[in-house]
Amino acid sequence: MSFILINCGGGGGGDSSGEGPIPDDETGNQTNQALSGHLVPESDGNDLYILDVSTGLGVQVPNTNWESQTDTFPNGNFYKTPVDYDNSQFVLSGRGCRYYSLSVDISCIAFQDYDGNYLGFFDLFYDVYIVRMSPDKAHVALFRNVNPGYPDSEYLEIYNLRGELISDKLLSERSFQWHPTNGRLIYPKNNREIYFTKPYSTESDYFLTLPSNGIDDWIYDFSVSPDGLQIVLIMATDVTKFTSAQAKAYIMNIDGTNIRKLADVPENREGYISDPTWSPDGNWILFREGYAAGQDSNTLGTLGYYYIVPVEDKGEPYILSIIPGERSQEVIQFKRDIDPYNNNDQRLVDYALSDKLKWIP
Repeated sequence: MSFILINCGGGGGGDSSGEGPIPDDETGNQTNQALSGHLVPESDGNDLYILDVSTGLGVQVPNTNWESQTDTFPNGNFYKTPVDYDNSQFVLSGRGCRYYSLSVDISCIAFQDYDGNYLGFFDLFYDVYIVRMSPDKAHVALFRNVNPGYPDSEYLEIYNLRGELISDKLLSERSFQWHPTNGRLIYPKNNREIYFTKPYSTESDYFLTLPSNGIDDWIYDFSVSPDGLQIVLIMATDVTKFTSAQAKAYIMNIDGTNIRKLADVPENREGYISDPTWSPDGNWILFREGYAAGQDSNTLGTLGYYYIVPVEDKGEPYILSIIPGERSQEVIQFKRDIDPYNNNDQRLVDYALSDKLKWIP
């Protein structure tokens, strides 16, 4: 089973006016009728494109040409984050949006729907990171560095949509997610611990420690299922003194029980699985495998490959590979068109988009 993912050019591609979809192949073939929803790049850059999963068609979200909206955003590096498992709103953060002083910039937070309408704004002093709206769409959590240049000065903070601080906590690891159903924040700590806060608070309520048997290494990334009952963990091991890592995917119940390895690579390879995101129905998980950041002009990075993996337990891990004979037959490999501007060029390439994708309804 193949999947054509139309190139969004790192957040761009197609008609920049947003008046039409990125060109499809001439047959109009819909290649993924078994899957539904949309893929939204969670990344930096001007403009936002949203991709239909069943057809692979992408369209620009109107009114997302933020760099040209200088009355609203005089400056800034723009980052957008969808609300998990929700197709009504996303969060925009413009880091360094307004100038305040030599040592302090202002970050702009905005909320938009997928028709491009603005739903609200507030500003914060200093740089903000990983800005996420809660499932009830009444709160925003983020990291804020109140002492630029010192990473141990970053606070995990919760605000209401008027920009009023609700709760904050100093944390050393810049990673968290909202629980999909109960208003708690979830974040990793000390490599193998997972903390759960009180509802709509940064104050810890309880935590669990991963067992020493059944799951190896340290937590690199994670994603909670739409029903809040399961969690996928990306467990990594450093293999060089630079940024390379081995990483494999595990799945377990949210209370730490029933751990199993979900995805791996062939035994003769050192795999790097990353960027997990659940389908809205909870039946599939999208992964990227093989991404590596470039170290310098002599050591270039790789974009990696995308795969959709079933959640169903078949008694052994699903194998990810670009070679069909190695890849588990249940796994769907993502592909994208090589030139979305040219209707006559429908060659497929097997490398992934450079952005992390979030799967929403």
